[in-house]
Amino acid sequence: MDLTALAWAGDAEGTAAALKAGADPLEQCPYTGMTALLAACEAGHAPVAELLLRAGADPNHQHRDGYDCWGSTKSDAVKHLLLRFGCTLTREANEEARGKRGRHVLALTPHDSTWTATVPGRSLEVEAKLATLPPKAGSARLVVGESVELDVGAVHYRDQSEVSLVLSGFVGEVWVRIYDRETLAHNAGPLSFWLPPWD
Repeated sequence: MDLTALAWAGDAEGTAAALKAGADPLEQCPYTGMTALLAACEAGHAPVAELLLRAGADPNHQHRDGYDCWGSTKSDAVKHLLLRFGCTLTREANEEARGKRGRHVLALTPHDSTWTATVPGRSLEVEAKLATLPPKAGSARLVVGESVELDVGAVHYRDQSEVSLVLSGFVGEVWVRIYDRETLAHNAGPLSFWLPPWD
């Protein structure tokens, strides 16, 4: 059985034996870029992820489709391991649709940026969420009429037409979106498609 299949299955004993027999923890699928560590992270198998990281697997590797170990796992145990073994990803993504603009920033090393968005409409809302992992460092300020330092958890404002996210020396993961609920209700598809929950 190959290392990636063992990782998907959560087979720590088989993974350890394969590594001892010379399996390469950096080996990638030539078509997709999938690695055993990506598989272990996606499946939430922390013991297997730790074996692979100790053997030299790259915590910053990205699949050819762009996803990475951090973004593919929901496991806090796996995220703690990735941090401990040197994961240093920084990624920023903007999201735009008719009636909505959003921003997602993951910074595992200190990061500075400013993002401002406006949306026209009559039923405007702003939401922001700061993840518990990685632990927040630096400053994440949300400017919605007034400037508010974000803390872990979510905030929600109504009747605001502009929002800014100001990051200074920021380490953490944050999501912000501004939207007009009335406009989104007229877009094709359910509202939950346009306002999915943040993981």
